[in-house]
Amino acid sequence: MVNAHPVLGYVRPILPNTIQLGFVHIESAKPLEDGPLKTFLDESKQGVVYMSFGSNAQSKDLGPKIQKLFLNVFGSLNCNFIWKFESDDLSDKPKNVMIQKWFPQADLLAHPNIKLFITHGGQQSMDETIDRAVPTIVIPFLGDQITNAMRMERKNIGMHLELHTLTEEKLKAAIEEMLKPKYKGNIQKLRDLIYDEPMTTREKAVWWTEYVIRHKGAKHFYYHGKEVPFYEKYFLDFAALLLITATVLLKIILSIVSKILITKKNKNKTE
Repeated sequence: MVNAHPVLGYVRPILPNTIQLGFVHIESAKPLEDGPLKTFLDESKQGVVYMSFGSNAQSKDLGPKIQKLFLNVFGSLNCNFIWKFESDDLSDKPKNVMIQKWFPQADLLAHPNIKLFITHGGQQSMDETIDRAVPTIVIPFLGDQITNAMRMERKNIGMHLELHTLTEEKLKAAIEEMLKPKYKGNIQKLRDLIYDEPMTTREKAVWWTEYVIRHKGAKHFYYHGKEVPFYEKYFLDFAALLLITATVLLKIILSIVSKILITKKNKNKTE
């Protein structure tokens, strides 16, 4: 079982014993606890943009120049911002920006006043933003995040930006664009498409686990692959064919070159 939904994935050669799930960790949203975060969200009638770069790429390590870039843009827009910032020290923070070292991300994204998610593009964050139907701006840092960013852009539910080329103008334009209602509609349609199935992802995982138990390993799904000779399994026959073909071609080329050189040499002697 792999945590990749076919709607978000790509065409791949898989055998019947591979079950594509996706969205395995998603749970129903829980109400936010009473406190500053809930109050900030409830009172933000103009909408809130949430930004988090996960746990590996921390916002406090971005450097003063990039931090200033974000703050300048946030302060210039007519909406509020929630930023997962891993330090209490953030100078010149505008009044419309709230920072904390940690947020209950999945529950926060479910709040109706969250309009946009600026993220690093981790797989779980992508699943959560689709499940909660929140358009996204993806600024990738490493691993599969670049691929996820391009995938979100192709689905027309997100925008891909690069940190090393980011400017205030690009960021502001991206936020204003992604706050347009059409992107909310696109991601809602995608979510409905993903969840139009007879059972939830976890129910599917349980069903297939019990299926394998009932059928004592479900060997009928993969027995043919086990019977393939080792030289076919590791493509050694194909590699041998390529090697033989390359050898024959090389001999032919060397023979032709040799004949050309001999002919040229004989011609020079005659002259």
